[in-house]
Amino acid sequence: MVNPSLRFIDLTGQRFGRWTVMHQTGFASNGKALWGCECTCGTRRIVRGDNLRSGESKSCGCLNRELAAARTRRS
Repeated sequence: MVNPSLRFIDLTGQRFGRWTVMHQTGFASNGKALWGCECTCGTRRIVRGDNLRSGESKSCGCLNRELAAARTRRS
């Protein structure tokens, strides 16, 4: 197997949606890079790099809660 540390793109300091990438934390069992991220609301989580880059993960969930609340208020 190829050493996964030679294949990842350094995302440190970049923003993806509401996430700010703080540091690389390791690799998932499938070889994907894991990143320690902080959401704009202050929540910290470990997120897979491919989910950040693809836009699959935009926030810790606070964005969905805010959008749901806005839809409820409009109705």
